Amino acid sequence: MQLNREGRARFAGEVQAGDVILNLGGSWSHQHFGRSIAELKRDFGVRFAVLIHDVLPLTHRQFVAARFAPFFDRWFDDMTRVWDLVLTPSHSTARALREQLELRGRTVPPIRRIRFGSGFCLPQQALREDARTHVLYVSTIEIRKNHRLLFDIWKQMISDYGAERVPELVFAGKFGWQIDDLKRDLRATRFLDGKIRVVENLDDTELAALYRGSYFTVYPSFCEGWGLPVGESLHFGRYCIASNATSLPEVGAGFVDHHAPDDITTARRLIETALFSPGHLDAKETAIRESYVPPSWRETAAEIVNAVNDTFEEG
Repeated sequence: MQLNREGRARFAGEVQAGDVILNLGGSWSHQHFGRSIAELKRDFGVRFAVLIHDVLPLTHRQFVAARFAPFFDRWFDDMTRVWDLVLTPSHSTARALREQLELRGRTVPPIRRIRFGSGFCLPQQALREDARTHVLYVSTIEIRKNHRLLFDIWKQMISDYGAERVPELVFAGKFGWQIDDLKRDLRATRFLDGKIRVVENLDDTELAALYRGSYFTVYPSFCEGWGLPVGESLHFGRYCIASNATSLPEVGAGFVDHHAPDDITTARRLIETALFSPGHLDAKETAIRESYVPPSWRETAAEIVNAVNDTFEEG
């Protein structure tokens, strides 16, 4: 982000001292972002608030594509010099952020947790109920998301129960990084003879159909800043089995069962119980339907506005 002369003139005509620049996107990929914010603060007397979704490139570097880490490191260092307020989607990210700042001897700014909403707008005809055919994992297929755990569980269950008793496992997401071994094994087993299916580039209607058509969803990720598909699963009334890592218990809100991301025994037990124990899945869905209140994106927007107003009114 760099403003040319015309851009600065337009900016000057639209702001006044004390206004707040709010960044909700992935600005870490912009080389001069921090410098530009510093100049705008200096020249126009504005304040700066930023959403930090996660600090995984600092805390879980082994799960982040190597080419991204240096950009994030530089951006994070720049942000510590310019931010006046930080928003995070989870208490987990807020704690990790504080720890990283303390390790670096940097001042901890005001940090406000903003709970993300769930679900998305769909045409009325897309809200029909579909037949249930599969278990669903919505996620980019990369090392951090731990698809290997599910591959191994499905392979074991097919061997123990027979393919006819084990439903299809759907991976909804594009292929990412550090998964050469998983791709090799998927090809070698012909995607477990068709029991694993990968679907990419879905629109909202197609994704909603996959949620509705699932028996339940899974989310065994090693680490997250939030974990949006867990909330989406509950939004669609579908039980979820997720890891207990970082922020995921916050998203689950007591309606999700958890396992350690490397605990294949517990993960398999939870999945088998959902698949094969009569009445178990019905009871889980009844609890979701009767007691879970999905947060809306309108509420998220209101929380952001309130956090900004409260912080800077106090200042």
